[in-house]
Amino acid sequence: SQLSETAVVHLLNRYGSLIGEITDLIAGDRTLAQRLTPELPYLRAEIHYAASHEGARSVEDVIARRTRLAFEAEESGDSLAREVANIISPILGWSSKERNDSIKRYLAISKHERNSAQELLTIA
Repeated sequence: SQLSETAVVHLLNRYGSLIGEITDLIAGDRTLAQRLTPELPYLRAEIHYAASHEGARSVEDVIARRTRLAFEAEESGDSLAREVANIISPILGWSSKERNDSIKRYLAISKHERNSAQELLTIA
C-alpha cells in the first residue's frame, strides 16, 4: 500500500528533498509507514530515521529535539516514550535495561519540565 497524501505532505514539509530516505526505510519495512499515534501525523519511520540518520541517542532526543512530539503530543509525549524506545532500541543496539533507562529518564525530565512550567504559571 502507498502512503496517504496527508503522510506525503507531512514528510515533504519536514524532510523536503530528503523524503526519499524516509520512503526507502518504509520500502524496507512496511510497519514504518504506520502513524506513531492516530492523533498526530508522525510516522514510525520518522522515529527510526531520527536514530538511524540524525544521530538521536535517547528517547528524549527523539521526542524533544528530532521531532516536535514533546510540544504536540498529550502530556509531552509521555505515552509515546515506550514505543519510541522500541523503535530506536534495535538501531542503537540497546539492552532491555538501556531501553528502560532511556524511557525512565525521559519521563523524569518531562515531569520536571511540566512541574516547572506549572510553577511559572502559578507565580504569574
